[in-house]
Amino acid sequence: MALEKERYRLLLENLPDACVCFRVTSTSEGNAHDYYFLDANPAFEAMAGLTREKLIGKRAAEVFPAGAEGVTGWADMFDRVATTGKAVSFEHYSEPLGRCYEATAFTAGDGCLAAVCRDITDKKKVSGELQEMEELFADIVNNANDLIQSVDQHGKFIFVNRAWKEKLGYTDDEIENLTLWDIIHPDSMEHCQAVFQEVISGAAVCNVEAVFVARDGMSLAVEGNVNCRLDAEKIRTRGIFRDITQRKRAEEASQKTEQKYREILSTIEEGYYEVDLAGNFVFFNDSLCEMLSYERHELMHESYKNIYKNPGEVFETYNRVYRTGKPEKAVGWPVITRDGQEFFAELSIVLRRDEAGNPVGFRGIAKDITERKRDEEQLRYLSMHDQLTGLYNRAFFEAEMKRLEDSREYPISVISADINGLKHINDTMGHAKGDDLLKACAGVLRSSLRSSDILARVGGDEFVVLLPRTDEVTGAKIAGRIRTGAASYNEKHPELPLSVSVGVATVKAGDMPLQEAYKKADGFMYRDKQASRSRARSGGNDSAFPDCPEEGEKDRL
Repeated sequence: MALEKERYRLLLENLPDACVCFRVTSTSEGNAHDYYFLDANPAFEAMAGLTREKLIGKRAAEVFPAGAEGVTGWADMFDRVATTGKAVSFEHYSEPLGRCYEATAFTAGDGCLAAVCRDITDKKKVSGELQEMEELFADIVNNANDLIQSVDQHGKFIFVNRAWKEKLGYTDDEIENLTLWDIIHPDSMEHCQAVFQEVISGAAVCNVEAVFVARDGMSLAVEGNVNCRLDAEKIRTRGIFRDITQRKRAEEASQKTEQKYREILSTIEEGYYEVDLAGNFVFFNDSLCEMLSYERHELMHESYKNIYKNPGEVFETYNRVYRTGKPEKAVGWPVITRDGQEFFAELSIVLRRDEAGNPVGFRGIAKDITERKRDEEQLRYLSMHDQLTGLYNRAFFEAEMKRLEDSREYPISVISADINGLKHINDTMGHAKGDDLLKACAGVLRSSLRSSDILARVGGDEFVVLLPRTDEVTGAKIAGRIRTGAASYNEKHPELPLSVSVGVATVKAGDMPLQEAYKKADGFMYRDKQASRSRARSGGNDSAFPDCPEEGEKDRL
């Protein structure tokens, strides 16, 4: 007997479950009972947070207060055991301990009741979380926009979600008698069967694109992935599909539009181009190939650096379009053709983006504007030059005076020059001879000046020179060179001698406006003309026509 008690004690003390024994007494109410601690093992001590010595003799209600009103607690279960003598298993939540227990209570003879408790708080928590996750998963699956399905190895449907039913229009009763092969479009059947066999043969996940047929006969383009699961020796495939019908229609429409767009591009005379972000050609029409003298295979992936004569400017322009996103137009870029010829192009530059809006390159129209550029340059030249002599005209001269007015080019000298006797030449020998004399004068003036000097014909027989950074001494020397040049010309052309009157005025910064200096030089030139006439009358040869009035002479007077 003593050995059995020892074994019993060892068993209780080493049992991981909490074990406790109570003495049962009847209360004055009759059916109710009180329970007093008789014994408890270490696991119970740990659970209750009290030692065995402090537990023995205490009422159970002092250690474990009754639960909330209307909730079945340990006392109700113990009373049932004490009344019926039958063991009872139940779950109990101890509010003071904040723990949940699974307990079994039974009679232990001689008015005693025993209970074995196990802490199942963590188990309950995990179970609750699993249930919550299952409910969440079910909500996600049923509320997903994607079509989700599960079929067995024969293609019979085991599960479909709400979106699947709504998109394909089948009822639950119809789905029970439906197989996967009933909803696959004939054009997709071979591909889907191959994927199905691949999956059930062990492939982890297979991507698939197919066409489903809805109950009303409409086609539904889908893409997704399929995998396989072995469940109790049953093969189940699961698929998640996204409806891409609208995308497919958009792609087809885009392909038709692109084909039409490429057909249009192939007929236009202007060159159309597309380049990537590195400036390599990725698409172009035949007109561009002809413009650049390239074969299509030669131009494909060719770099802009081998096309444009000004790659630095091209890079800066394209980079600016990339940064701002704003289209630009480039006019007059020099282009080198495949055979080394050069022409000038006008290009539109627009940033290309992909469907997500990310920059992928540039596109635009290219035109050969070589003839137009030449015409513009010719017009620009004519607007600034005298057509007969090729010198600058009055408009350019006046613009240069304004430019130099506030410049740092002082001192500035101004030379006024005038051909003597031009009107007489025109009247007696004809305007052709007069024009020859004007061109001769222009040549003499041009050869007497420096490259930085500005020479213009401002009237019928009037010329003017602006000499930046030229003082009085240097201005006088240049005027002397003009006279010497005229004398040299006359030695070579005695049949049509050239007589030029010259006046020079120099102005320092702040002295007077350049216009005043010009008037002053013109006055000196007139004096020189008068002196030349006097010398001619007295026997000199400064003028071949000393008695002829000069054109515009009255205006000067």
